[in-house]
Amino acid sequence: MTSKEDYNKLLLFLYKELIEEKKDGISPKNVVQEFQDWTPDRINNSYVYLRDNHYLKFISLPSNYNGVFDFWIQGLYPYAIKLVEDELENKKQEKLREIFNEKPWEAIKLIKKDENKTLFLEAYIGKDLIIIGDTNLGINKGNVIERNLEDGTPERYTVLDKDLTNEKDGIPSHYKVKIKKE
Repeated sequence: MTSKEDYNKLLLFLYKELIEEKKDGISPKNVVQEFQDWTPDRINNSYVYLRDNHYLKFISLPSNYNGVFDFWIQGLYPYAIKLVEDELENKKQEKLREIFNEKPWEAIKLIKKDENKTLFLEAYIGKDLIIIGDTNLGINKGNVIERNLEDGTPERYTVLDKDLTNEKDGIPSHYKVKIKKE
């Protein structure tokens, strides 16, 4: 495993513990228990990288725990949180693409008339249904979706209804958008 993979694994663990589980802090004992197959040097290298690159809100202590630096990680800086959340969202998008891979995902333009906003994203386009993996969009009835066909001809759809499907059986949460071709 590369050092980058180690940093990412440790950062993801810290995110889950501190942000999702809302724990007050993480000690070396917690990290050693989670990464039992890692050597103290491997844990120390990952910790030092995250510390020195300002991902962590921490207190360093002059002792050690079974060869691992003694620390108390109190939180993550907003940049680190965003980095993890973006990566988790990206993995959800990839999983959705794998699930609906019988037809490739296409670039679309979502025009949110109520907010006077245009967003560019990827979606799976079926006959009367569009699947969108980004669940942070806030799609509304009356929004317009545009795409370009292979010959370059634009095609427009109006959003009739939407259903936010929660994560279930390994399928990430996603929007199922009922549409009408204009």
